[in-house]
Amino acid sequence: MTIQEFIQAFEEALELPAGETKPDTLLSDIARYDSMGRLSVIAMADIKLGVLLDADGLERCRTIADLHTLVQKPA
Repeated sequence: MTIQEFIQAFEEALELPAGETKPDTLLSDIARYDSMGRLSVIAMADIKLGVLLDADGLERCRTIADLHTLVQKPA
């Protein structure tokens, strides 16, 4: 999945306006990326990519690009 495809899926999972996030967007700057948002991202990665994410992996991510890297290299 390309970074742009991932961003689109991320925005859909968090119900964000299309084009609101970029690869270098800080996750801490996204109000909807709270505990429920993290669960939505975990579900999206599982359903769309077949990747199981864990809390430790998510905790290390700071940007959208970090999340994209995480789903490309599942633990």
